Amino acid sequence: MATHKKINSKTDWAKVDATTEEEINRQAKEDDTLLTDEQLKAMRPIADFPELQALTKRGRPRQDSTKQSTTLRLNPDIIRFFKKNGQGWQTRINEVLQEYVDEHRQNH
Repeated sequence: MATHKKINSKTDWAKVDATTEEEINRQAKEDDTLLTDEQLKAMRPIADFPELQALTKRGRPRQDSTKQSTTLRLNPDIIRFFKKNGQGWQTRINEVLQEYVDEHRQNH
């Protein structure tokens, strides 16, 4: 059994580890994604294609407006509420605050 770094993931690693080579091949054939040994041997790294390297940008896409980092003190129950749904809790707080600002900006 493989070991996996503990991260916030929705992947069922036990299922992945239990999947046999035969099952992987069967699924690949159904998806029409099974490559032959010849196709695998003919593959070349993207570094061999400089014209395509621009398509492999890493990181998050640049946004029109970037967020500003700050320190904010919140009640523990607020943090627990937003964290209970996992990753993205800070984004969810930002969305709630943005909605509040938008509503109140229109009323003033």
